[in-house]
Amino acid sequence: MATSVKSASEILDITPMRLKQILKSHPDLEYFRGAENNGIIKIPNKTVRDLLRLRGKTIKRNRVVIKAIKGGVGGTSTTIQVGLRIAEKGGKVLICDIDPESSSSSFLIPDGFDYENANTLLEVFKHDLKLEEAIYPSRFDGVYFIPSKGILRRADRLVMNENPKNLMSNKLNSIEHLGFDTIFMDLPPTFSTLPASCYLASNLVILPTDS
Repeated sequence: MATSVKSASEILDITPMRLKQILKSHPDLEYFRGAENNGIIKIPNKTVRDLLRLRGKTIKRNRVVIKAIKGGVGGTSTTIQVGLRIAEKGGKVLICDIDPESSSSSFLIPDGFDYENANTLLEVFKHDLKLEEAIYPSRFDGVYFIPSKGILRRADRLVMNENPKNLMSNKLNSIEHLGFDTIFMDLPPTFSTLPASCYLASNLVILPTDS
């Protein structure tokens, strides 16, 4: 995946002109400028990450919630379709299924997956597991998922006294090293401590209103 000079300069907190100067002075940094896109510069995500490291910053991954506190508006299907599209473009995607109905999980599980013994967020919170212990490759290249089951309904009782501001945020911070470009959180159409913590941990919330 690639981004524009304007978008990359906003991430890096520098002017577009300064960004172009840096690219010219570092021949090892990859970028594209071709006649097919009218000479517009496109910068691969890897180059943006390299520039962030040069500036001593940590990249802020996209954490996305596509949901409404109402069922049947297409939140899960939109999450899956957008996630698959990002993966098709070369991104690395994580879909966290936090809905006990497990619709995302049912679509994503690969053949032969040991669903019965797979970890969910319930096991993560109950046994204080690392979040990466609940992450599995899906049946689609570039897409990983945290599965859900009906018993995930019990998770809210485990975390109801926790601070929702840091609950999911801390867990997601712990998997930065896995390099997911986008993390989607597929929530139930309810509002309680765990969904609230997902909203607070996200940097993009999309509220669908029609399927």
